[in-house]
Amino acid sequence: MEFEVRFVSDHDYAVNVYDADTGMDGVRRIRQQLKLPELSLEKIGPKKAGRMSDPALTVPEDVATRSGLFKTVNSVKVHCTKGVLNAVVSETVHVNRSKTTDEIESVYIKSVINHEMILPLWEEAGFPISWGIPD
Repeated sequence: MEFEVRFVSDHDYAVNVYDADTGMDGVRRIRQQLKLPELSLEKIGPKKAGRMSDPALTVPEDVATRSGLFKTVNSVKVHCTKGVLNAVVSETVHVNRSKTTDEIESVYIKSVINHEMILPLWEEAGFPISWGIPD
């Protein structure tokens, strides 16, 4: 048996991140991280949001007990305002390489959800079932 919590937003996703321009800051970051100061702009694409959806997580027994929400159920739905979980989004540099030559074909910055940060953030907020939604 597992306990599960799903973070949902009625109007969009609890994580609210979209594709965006890379800009010179992004170009500089990509070149520095890859240690390729001369990487062509032609190979650098726009920022991508990746697969942003409403996260569902397995809740450890100790967290389920502390929350008090799982006394009679195994699954809890937390209603969130749009973007309440943006704090758990980080950006990584994603590289597409040729399968035959290993040469870089394209590079972009991708937003990803850091699922490991969600439960501590939820606990810090007091385990709300309506998170960020005004009363």
